[in-house]
Amino acid sequence: MAQLEFKPSRRFSSYVRYRFEDKQEGFDLSEQPTDEIGLRYRHWYRINWQLTLNKVLSLRNRIEYVHVDLPEGDSQNGWLIYQDVVFKPKWPAKYQIKLRYALFDTDGYDSRIYAYEHDVLYSFSVPAYYYRGSRAYIIVGYDISRWSDLTVRFAQTFYSNRKTSGSGLNVIDGPTRTEVKVQWRVKF
Repeated sequence: MAQLEFKPSRRFSSYVRYRFEDKQEGFDLSEQPTDEIGLRYRHWYRINWQLTLNKVLSLRNRIEYVHVDLPEGDSQNGWLIYQDVVFKPKWPAKYQIKLRYALFDTDGYDSRIYAYEHDVLYSFSVPAYYYRGSRAYIIVGYDISRWSDLTVRFAQTFYSNRKTSGSGLNVIDGPTRTEVKVQWRVKF
């Protein structure tokens, strides 16, 4: 992995990253079972930047591209682009809002791209973006009082080239997958 960072001011930062991975993988070129081992090569290219407009509003952007050479001789490509908006008013600090809108297009699961997402407190989300579609989420946090707060997270993925989403026991009929999380925290 190689990364070049650029931070000309306190309000703007960016980096460019290249990552390479080769991994042994079993594959089958015929109908007969075999124990053939080949190498899968993955190349990731990422451009990321963050702009803090003021003490209340910041923007984060990412563009990522992946190229995968599979042991069978095939290859897959994929890309992801997203925009984050973080709104945290200083006074009165009763609420905060975090938004993301992402577009992605990959040739398949082998060219998936992972991206960290904000979540409710003490939880995290790192979904795999694959196939073609869009994903959006919004998190709204509200301080009810000095000893209590409420956070709601709503996320939705839409696949434009699939009739179902998920696999195995998590298959959902339809191209849309929706997640809702609600956290009410009481401090003693």
